[in-house]
Amino acid sequence: ERHLLSIGTNSSTMRLAYDSTNNRAILAFASSSFNNEGVAYVYKPSNESIGTRTTHTTGSANGYNGVQGDFYETAQRLVVVTQNVNDSNHGYVAIGTVSGTTLTWGTPIEFSEGSAITGAVSLVYDATVGKCVIFYRVDNGAAKYRVIDAIDTSDNSCTFGSAANWNGGHGASYIQPKYDPDEQKIVIFFSDLESGLSSRLSGIVGTLNGGANTVSFGTKKYFDTTTSGYILASYDTIHKLFVVVYTVGNDGKAKAIKVDGTTLGPVANQTTTTGDGHVETTFRSNVGYLGLAYDRY
Repeated sequence: ERHLLSIGTNSSTMRLAYDSTNNRAILAFASSSFNNEGVAYVYKPSNESIGTRTTHTTGSANGYNGVQGDFYETAQRLVVVTQNVNDSNHGYVAIGTVSGTTLTWGTPIEFSEGSAITGAVSLVYDATVGKCVIFYRVDNGAAKYRVIDAIDTSDNSCTFGSAANWNGGHGASYIQPKYDPDEQKIVIFFSDLESGLSSRLSGIVGTLNGGANTVSFGTKKYFDTTTSGYILASYDTIHKLFVVVYTVGNDGKAKAIKVDGTTLGPVANQTTTTGDGHVETTFRSNVGYLGLAYDRY
């Protein structure tokens, strides 16, 4: 364990993105030392060096899942999305260039088309198509997505496809999109706000059409019948499945979930099942925020 930073962090908003080409990690979060401004650092594990603080969103980055990042490999750029409370909670994307442990940012661009969004904002990079997709929820409204069509590397700006619904016009929270490199699909795990579904852990498979900048979705599945929160997912490259951790009440739960075509199915040889045929494990009682990483070695 190492003390990296001597500034205040809002722990619920801290997120990491990894640049595998150059072996460096990017920390993006809202800093309580700087009026909740969205800030970022580059960290090199090889020599434990950390770069100078940079600002990706002037104002305040807010909410659980309020700062999310991924590395856009096609353009070799870092992409961060956030809810900016200093601009009526509109959604913004900031694009950064990483050089060594230095980050430089383009001007943040609004993606929410003048609408306020909740803190349930995230994004995923589809390595097959070579584009990022932003998933978010309009405040008190529907869950939406928007494809980042292209990045202009001269000024770190970008263009978008049109915004569209992805949960049948219903809301979603704790949105966690992940990419399945074996099935070449995007999977979105989330707490479902459809009326009567009790915010249960749900999932849906998406197929990105890069030419049209649209995503087609399979059949939505649920994996728990009770209110679920703090959802995180990681892909197991050996067993080719997702491990999803989340909370029910004060308990930390985990499930193994596999993509089956355009839907989500149980992992083979499971005998003790709950929800939609998936084994549920309680790994810890009395938990708060969760973190999850996969060790492929």
